[in-house]
Amino acid sequence: MNKNFKFGISLMLALSISVIPFNVSKAEATEGNELVTYESPNLDQLLLDDDSNEDLKVSNFAIENDKYLDEGDDLIVENEQIDNSESSEEDLEQKDESENDSNYNVEENNENPNKPRNKKIEEKISNMTLDEKIGQMLMLEFRNWEDENGELKEVTELNDDIKNAISKYKIGGVILFAENVRDTEQTTKLTHNIQKAAIESGLDPLLISIDQEGGIVVRLGTGTSLPGNMALGASRDKKLAYEYGKIIAEEIKALGINVNLAPVMDTNNNPNNPVIGLRSISSDPKLVGELGSEVVKGLQDNGVSAAIKHFPGHGDTATDSHLGLPVVDKSYEEVKNLELIPFDKAAKEGVDMIMTAHISYPQLEKDTVISQKDGSVIGIPATLSDDIITGIIRKKMNYDGIVITDAMKMQAIADHFGEEEAVIMAIRAGVDIPLMPALLQKNEDLLKLDSIINRIKSEIELGNISENQLNNSVYRILDLKYRRGILDLDQYNKPIEEKIENALKVVGNKEHFEKQREITDKAITVTKNINNALPMYPKKGEKVLIYTPYENEVPGFNYGFEKLQEEGVIDKDAKLDVFTFQNYKDKSKEAEEILKNYAKEYDYIIAVSEIGRANQLSKNDWLAEIPDMLTTFAKENNKKSAIISIGKPYDLDRYKNSDAHILAYGSKGMDPTEKGKGPVKTFGPNIPYSLDVVFGKVSSKGKLPVDVPELDKNFEYTDKIAYEIGYGLETKLRDDDKTDPNNIGEKNPIEKPIIKEKQGNKIKAPRKSNEHSNPKTGISGLNEVILTLFASASSLVLSKKKNS
Repeated sequence: MNKNFKFGISLMLALSISVIPFNVSKAEATEGNELVTYESPNLDQLLLDDDSNEDLKVSNFAIENDKYLDEGDDLIVENEQIDNSESSEEDLEQKDESENDSNYNVEENNENPNKPRNKKIEEKISNMTLDEKIGQMLMLEFRNWEDENGELKEVTELNDDIKNAISKYKIGGVILFAENVRDTEQTTKLTHNIQKAAIESGLDPLLISIDQEGGIVVRLGTGTSLPGNMALGASRDKKLAYEYGKIIAEEIKALGINVNLAPVMDTNNNPNNPVIGLRSISSDPKLVGELGSEVVKGLQDNGVSAAIKHFPGHGDTATDSHLGLPVVDKSYEEVKNLELIPFDKAAKEGVDMIMTAHISYPQLEKDTVISQKDGSVIGIPATLSDDIITGIIRKKMNYDGIVITDAMKMQAIADHFGEEEAVIMAIRAGVDIPLMPALLQKNEDLLKLDSIINRIKSEIELGNISENQLNNSVYRILDLKYRRGILDLDQYNKPIEEKIENALKVVGNKEHFEKQREITDKAITVTKNINNALPMYPKKGEKVLIYTPYENEVPGFNYGFEKLQEEGVIDKDAKLDVFTFQNYKDKSKEAEEILKNYAKEYDYIIAVSEIGRANQLSKNDWLAEIPDMLTTFAKENNKKSAIISIGKPYDLDRYKNSDAHILAYGSKGMDPTEKGKGPVKTFGPNIPYSLDVVFGKVSSKGKLPVDVPELDKNFEYTDKIAYEIGYGLETKLRDDDKTDPNNIGEKNPIEKPIIKEKQGNKIKAPRKSNEHSNPKTGISGLNEVILTLFASASSLVLSKKKNS
């Protein structure tokens, strides 16, 4: 029989069997030494539908490291623990197993269907003056304002100068800072009066924005703080990420704020980064994209616009753009395969705004300018780059939402370009909203706005900026206001007393505080637990010492300990002392005798590590040396000791003599007047709730969201990894006296993390073999047989064709 005919029969047989109504179709392919499994509701969809990513499952989870491998590079395969808790279906370790890597590629030259334009908005724009259009694009700050005595005062209520400025410049938005939002009642009054001033001047209601990220960047003086992005990354929980955004949205919306300049979508793959750090979710861009997108949904589903930042990525910088101009020398392909992944995901899923970064990417924007600061030749930062804003955001990503800049008065922009020129360059590049175009602190400063607006008009007359471009920007802004209900005037007619009453019920309510604790508890990560040092069980009369750097951290630790005593987790007669060692800054040797006495006096010793910069890890820096000394003396006296890290997690390889190491991912303190009671003012949950794991109220579930470098003998970063992303130990509960065979600490009294070369290889969890049965036919593995027949027939045909 003709061989081609045989192959054809095999192929027809495989295809004909496929019409049988199986419940799930499945295919497997070998990639290197790994078996990849694909599943789909039906065989036709599996074979023919390239867009069925929701149904396409890949059984291996790849964690991307700092350097991405080309195809064909070797892979290192390591075990990845799977969380089988109730919420594990939403946890990222399992979610990542069900996503195809191609989901995260930036798609270029997409063709969005033409979205219908809002005719009412278009008509409104056609009747607007040029001043009204320009004003709509401005988002101003009024953080501080000069009083009649020439002194700068925090703006906590609307004064006449600012009210007149809103009317005169017909502005479209304002941004609030901590100075503006001291408490719930005051903030509600301020936003109410801002909107009232705009409406009474015949303007549309304003975008009122704030940076309420959670963690170390929190503006509200009262309410729920939340533990921050990196803590969220350690939880790997999509449901909690959504709740995170939802809580923020409910609280700031109740206060009259309609835009949150968050979440941060930067991938923090540089431990030396001075400004992002804990503000980033992870060093894995896919994890950043998954969790960050859920935060966006939580915000926008609850009526608050999100602005993801800092595009195209601030995670791989060693310079703070508030102070200077960072440079990231990467190609577009490199950026596309790392930094852009989370931004692209959120953009495709409908985020309202993208905030640009004041960072130079010389391979993305090759043009240079002469710095006004020192006459040097510098690259044009992303905020002012048409190649990045129009070329990448608008054309390659096909994003048609609002592009807003980071603060234009930051030194990376203001020093080198000047306020006026920077605004012009940003608009020409394609920006819709130049945020904080000038520093405004008194009436005389408003002359800067006059100059900027006049310059914009001049550029339009010269043809350097088209009015059509302005129209498009204004359309995006008004369309957003329309879609988010900001233009609905009825809400602004509610009595201020009614708004305040509602805000007091929502902001910092009991439900939000409980969810805040749940998110924080899920994030707390244990990376060392020698001989099950955790949880600690202080009994009646026993003494616990917590030694922390700064005074503002003391109330949080006291609050957390006393709360656990109230809940019966810690014996009510156990004693806690919380002392600070800030007085021994640069005088570590003077603390030695005191530390030795502490090691003898206390039964349990907890030292707090708060590392913000790499040089603070050195043997001569008090922030690391004193915790190291204390835990060393504890070991010499056979006392249990632990390190709680409340700074960046890159200190894990610093403390060799502690029995345990706990990561809390945040150092925000608590008002000392609220110690021991239900707090009203905003506080960081990381400090008090880290004790939930230390004393066994909950077991540790968190996993490292970043790779942590190994340190050399001088405590400087090496190119090796001491603790890999995804590493984490599970501790026992307080009342669990049974031996847990799955507890890593019991299996390995001295844990040794996997060491690998930094920036080296992708890590994939090995595939676990599972048997599948077909409930409709009762035939186990029939789908595999069918797909095997099909694959065999297809490969033979292709092989025959190639050889002929």
